[in-house]
Amino acid sequence: RIRAESVILEAPVITLETLADGRFNWRLRRNEGRHPTARPPRDTVRLDKIEVKDGVIVYRDTRRGARYRIEAIAADIRAESRSGAYRGRGRAALNGTAFDFAFDLGRAGADDRVPATLSLSLPGARMRGGINGEIAGDATGFRGQLQFEAGDIARLWRTLPAPARAAARLLAPSGSLTAKGRLSATTKGVRLADLVIETGDNRMVGALAATYGVRGKPVSVGATLKLTRLDVDSWLAKRRADRPRPGARGASS
Repeated sequence: RIRAESVILEAPVITLETLADGRFNWRLRRNEGRHPTARPPRDTVRLDKIEVKDGVIVYRDTRRGARYRIEAIAADIRAESRSGAYRGRGRAALNGTAFDFAFDLGRAGADDRVPATLSLSLPGARMRGGINGEIAGDATGFRGQLQFEAGDIARLWRTLPAPARAAARLLAPSGSLTAKGRLSATTKGVRLADLVIETGDNRMVGALAATYGVRGKPVSVGATLKLTRLDVDSWLAKRRADRPRPGARGASS
């Protein structure tokens, strides 16, 4: 058994990849040359504290031609107990947008599923979200609950593509937004069930599903939403307030 009280990782780069045949590079070494039912011994290595400085995580999906890069990772990760549970927090950046994060990873159960909690927030943007559930033992899926809050949805809508931005502004021009639902995610897509979205006095319920595009094709998104409560007076007032004044410069849609 090996125990390290403290480890510092300077500028580490982790590359995760989905290969052309659908396999994942983080599973190859585990599965090749080993009996399918054999499990690696647990509790052989324990790290009490891990400090990450200027780290990078790259994910490539060869089948879909997608590439994502999370960089400038600064994190402090600590062992919560001898059971293998870890807790961490830090900051990173995706596509130039910095965000704070915190997570908890529990000990894997008999089915190898790992209890996990993750929270994200954008400094100064009044946006935060989190998930609470279980990660599949091979790290190819997640199921649990999702929650999201945005104090200024006008700023959130500006991050969407033009068609989606126009539809979102029509439904909820400004104000705050909260959303929650039951999340299931795999390497093929994401599904939100029992979805509840509230903006001010307006409320929608339903479900949403997204399938990742293959080889450059766009992501396919489908949603079924039912408007259960609508404050017409408030909605019209916000539409009038957000409408550009005649002759005003710098108005954007």
